[in-house]
Amino acid sequence: MNTTHDSYRARALALQADDDVGFDPFAQDPETRDWLFAVFCDNGALTPAYLAPLVLARRQRLTRSALAETA
Repeated sequence: MNTTHDSYRARALALQADDDVGFDPFAQDPETRDWLFAVFCDNGALTPAYLAPLVLARRQRLTRSALAETA
């Protein structure tokens, strides 16, 4: 029986092996790994084309938050 976690792991391994992605889903902090899993559960896939704008938006949001904390 293939679980959501098994499906996610298979997709994350494919992302990790994709030279065009430049993003290792297993090397991220726990919060980011949880976020990626939630994106997968909502979308059912983590294709680079779908994931790239989400990662960019998340990075921008985290950057703004970090800058606001130092201001």
